[in-house]
Amino acid sequence: MVDLKRPADLPNRLLVGFSAGLDSTVLLHALMQASQTDWPDLELCAIHLHHGLQPAADDFAHQAQLSCQQLGVPLQVMSLQISQDAIQSMGLEAAARSERYRAFARAQAAGQALVLAHHLDDQIETTLLQWIRGAGLDGLVSMQAWSPERQIWRPLLGLTKASLRDYAQAHALTWVEDPTNLDESLDRNRLRRRVLPELTALRAGALQAMGRSIELLQQDKAVLDEVTQQDWQACLAEAAERDRAQHKGLDLSADLLIRDRLLGLSDARLSRVLRLGLARVGSPMPPARRLQEFIRQLRSVSHDTRCQLVVNAPGPGEKVSFQVSFRAGFVFFTQ
Repeated sequence: MVDLKRPADLPNRLLVGFSAGLDSTVLLHALMQASQTDWPDLELCAIHLHHGLQPAADDFAHQAQLSCQQLGVPLQVMSLQISQDAIQSMGLEAAARSERYRAFARAQAAGQALVLAHHLDDQIETTLLQWIRGAGLDGLVSMQAWSPERQIWRPLLGLTKASLRDYAQAHALTWVEDPTNLDESLDRNRLRRRVLPELTALRAGALQAMGRSIELLQQDKAVLDEVTQQDWQACLAEAAERDRAQHKGLDLSADLLIRDRLLGLSDARLSRVLRLGLARVGSPMPPARRLQEFIRQLRSVSHDTRCQLVVNAPGPGEKVSFQVSFRAGFVFFTQ
């Protein structure tokens, strides 16, 4: 059995990302089982994204159609076009992932949650990849089981790949194996095929223990996020201060923070507030050393001096720049 552990605020309308591989096949089957037992109000539909990046792509689409017909689940097949510019700029995996989430967002209707089949092995692989890239807490927490802001649900995050295979075999399910999963030139595949087996051989229950560690990190991050929101509100310019900023010629459409209040924070808390401001304008995060240099300047420059941190967004086509700037006693964020 697959315990889906539904969040209390999860809607009954679900859009399932369905690749026709093992993981999403188990997910769709388990959801259909739930709709026939303890979830009678569930409204299911599925979406298959056809990347066209490998010869097996047509086989995946065909299997997706067969599986959904057998289960009686409406299926939408959407073709994706991933530009060579995007692949060259971001790498194939990142470009494909970015395009997938854009496609999911286009297909997801109001009042509908997107359901994805990421499992515990995926979760640990993601954390390990972030770790070896030098990520901080925001990267190490990996994926959330339920994201109410984005309306994305990942109910299989507590289950190992092996347990999903056992479920599929017990229910005589049919799926397609992705041949690219054997390509060990890809970091994730090398972790999956070489590192995770060593970890499970080293200690029984290693994956489950690591999953619990990730959950604890997610709890710690939630507390830090609450503190950062409180710091943000405490540093935000109020009406009279915004009037003063307008007289200085600043753009009132931007979030304005008071520099003197920011300087009362530790560097660690100030860094998180600045990251929040950049995230609010859609900016990617700059390297920690650049953010620390901006904080150093912010603490040392005079009231009338200007300083700025520019962050360029990666991707194809015209580059987009984001700025966090100090001017006339205010810190603000723009694109």
